[in-house]
Amino acid sequence: KQLKTLQKMQMNLTIRRGRSDKGRISEEEMSFAEVKKNVERFFNTKIRNSEDWDGSLESAEERVREILPMLKADDEDYESVEAQLELWVQLVRNHKDFRLRERSKWEKWEKENEPKNHQAFLEMHRIIPVPNVASLSFEELSNMGMKKGLAQHLVRTTCLELLFMDKKEISGLRFRDLVTKYMPRDLDMVEMRALYYCLPNAFLDDASGKKMNWKLNFRDMLYRYTKKEKAGKLTKSQRRNVVYPPASMVEV
Repeated sequence: KQLKTLQKMQMNLTIRRGRSDKGRISEEEMSFAEVKKNVERFFNTKIRNSEDWDGSLESAEERVREILPMLKADDEDYESVEAQLELWVQLVRNHKDFRLRERSKWEKWEKENEPKNHQAFLEMHRIIPVPNVASLSFEELSNMGMKKGLAQHLVRTTCLELLFMDKKEISGLRFRDLVTKYMPRDLDMVEMRALYYCLPNAFLDDASGKKMNWKLNFRDMLYRYTKKEKAGKLTKSQRRNVVYPPASMVEV
């Protein structure tokens, strides 16, 4: 009962919370923050004192696997089960062993893929030796001898403009531009690798971390592609867009 009460309070305050015209934190938002702390304190105390958990990452992950099948939308206890699942998931993600495992995974992945990403970057620059491609129209690109399909693709896929910027310039881009103009969409494997290679390790004016999250979300997408690539499950178009010449169908 206490759990459900806290959940409802949290949900209601989430909907109503906001800031006043002067930018001050509203009473609702302050209450929301307090309720959130209470919910987390209640959950954590319950779990940490539970005989179901020995404090290990393995047993917490096992609990997540046990709860998942219990999550049914038409069940009257759906909210309670969902809350328990979210708690255990958060506990897993914040466990020191999980963080160490994730850090090791990404360090290994970066080391394995950096040469391939660099090769893809060089390949894209070989095919598109036009540093000011972002300022050229379809007609201008066509007049330079570029194939119609490739010219259309470059004009339409604006995120590829990042390939011709240096890391410092990219780090200073506005978050709004990253999630609109430069949002990676419908890229093939070579394009994705090349684009990831040119991204900076840190962003300017990113106190909120939104820009870095944008990069990490893209990294997650590329990671999934690399797993499919290893398993031989990439489609032909995912491996290389047909607009590129056959000679660019390199293994990267």
